[in-house]
Amino acid sequence: GELKKVLAPETGLEPQEQRLLFRGKEKDDDERLHMAGIKDMSKVVLLEDPASKERKLEQMKRDQGMLRACEAVALVRAEVDKIAMKVSTLEVSVHAGTKAADKEFVVLTELLMVQLLKLDSIEAEGEAKIQRKFEVLLIYIFMYMYIYIYMYMYICIYIYIYIYIHIHIHKYIHIYIYICIFHRKIGCMVDSLKLSLTLIQLAKLSFSYMPLL
Repeated sequence: GELKKVLAPETGLEPQEQRLLFRGKEKDDDERLHMAGIKDMSKVVLLEDPASKERKLEQMKRDQGMLRACEAVALVRAEVDKIAMKVSTLEVSVHAGTKAADKEFVVLTELLMVQLLKLDSIEAEGEAKIQRKFEVLLIYIFMYMYIYIYMYMYICIYIYIYIYIHIHIHKYIHIYIYICIFHRKIGCMVDSLKLSLTLIQLAKLSFSYMPLL
């Protein structure tokens, strides 16, 4: 056992990973060198324990798999960062009073869906799995962020119409208020079929990829 401890720094093998053979026979850890007949200049063969070698190979494969997974997640992260910039630009534009085309929101939905599909295809363990979960969560945040932007844009239009009617068509104001209340009761924040379809699509997307979290 003492010889194995001495050899460990030189060989890079821990004592439990070593096998010492003298005259073709393996020596136990509790055997003394002089009792085993080992003297100065005696030839002792050092072998790596096969089970230990197999464990190292398995660990190496896991490490390589984790590295590939981390690299794949990093590629998705780069794409998500690009989408984040688009979401940010869109938010600034909408808050400045510019109406964005519905197509922009549909495109963002498709882009996020593609990234979720990529994340779903990544087999990850350990650190890579944590990174993948973080990216999935980040995508959900951006999804809900631009849903908010979409709704904010149409609510602003709604309010503008309300003010216009209040000022110019005062006699119809009670009818308009009734319509607004009715819309709220049925859960329709905006009078837009495209928005409804977008929200349904996002809801389906969220439930489909919830297991990734």
